[in-house]
Amino acid sequence: MSNPADFLNVVVRKRSGVEFSGAALSFSSINARGPFDILPKHTNFVCLLRDRIEINRVEGGWLKMPIGRAVMKVRQNQVDVFLGI
Repeated sequence: MSNPADFLNVVVRKRSGVEFSGAALSFSSINARGPFDILPKHTNFVCLLRDRIEINRVEGGWLKMPIGRAVMKVRQNQVDVFLGI
């Protein structure tokens, strides 16, 4: 069995509620500097996202979601995304 520290816990929220919540192997998006990836044990990080997010789910497959703009916060393997800013 895998160690939970090997995964990210990702929660994507919009004003009306939670859009996605689950474990991920990686998280990808775009900020002002360009495309980037978040992997487990990533340093604390806050930024504005644009265009899209991609979540590589532990249970298999990618969740690809177009977004306008969003805020993302990463802390201790927790990725919180707030849509509709």
